[in-house]
Amino acid sequence: MRSSYLLARGARVVALKLGKDGAYVATPDERRVVPGHVVAAVDATGAGDCFGGAFVARLAAGDDPFAAARYANAAAALSTLGFGAVAPIPHREDVKRLLATQRASEAHQ
Repeated sequence: MRSSYLLARGARVVALKLGKDGAYVATPDERRVVPGHVVAAVDATGAGDCFGGAFVARLAAGDDPFAAARYANAAAALSTLGFGAVAPIPHREDVKRLLATQRASEAHQ
């Protein structure tokens, strides 16, 4: 897989977007798919850019790559609920609410 190639050449984190299926994240120590979120998407314009921006912002804030991907997946999913690339970019509170709802749902399974 490409992540092995990139990690072997010095990358510390590799993140591959998988659309609605989430993201594949690889570090030298761990590799896994971070699941996406099921939403009633109306327009995916800018969702990948939203993921990328949110992912890098969370890494810069100190999140580990897998937590950053969880946050970025939620932000990208929420960005598909409106039309266009900018207007539907979610606020942090909305992303946190989706993540909390997901955690609560997983706890009841």
